[in-house]
Amino acid sequence: AGGGFASVRYGRELHLDPEVDSLLMEARGDGRLGYKLTLQTSAFPGGVSYQCLLPLSENPSVEFEQLCLPLSDFRASSRGRAMPDAPPLRAADVRTMGLMLSRYEVGGGVKADIPPGPFRLQLRGLRAVTIAR
Repeated sequence: AGGGFASVRYGRELHLDPEVDSLLMEARGDGRLGYKLTLQTSAFPGGVSYQCLLPLSENPSVEFEQLCLPLSDFRASSRGRAMPDAPPLRAADVRTMGLMLSRYEVGGGVKADIPPGPFRLQLRGLRAVTIAR
């Protein structure tokens, strides 16, 4: 039946400015729920990722959407389980990023079944920004 997720990771190491507090993404989903942006850090390596659910439309005919993902909304998770004792996500610690389609809630716990079959998430842009001053 599978592990309940599919993911891809960006191959190069990232270095964000310490002042970054949000990521701006332009994306288009296929109507499925459960797409996430994942970030791995130097502060908490080894299978732990910080995840944020992408608030995409459930309507597959919707065009690209502008998403604002505050770093404070990312939750630590390891293999589908919450990591409540993990330190808060800091931009300066981010080293890699990925995208995931998952049946698990952000921070752990089963959310819902993801129907089998093809899926598609399009990413047009991703920027690291400082919104709060």
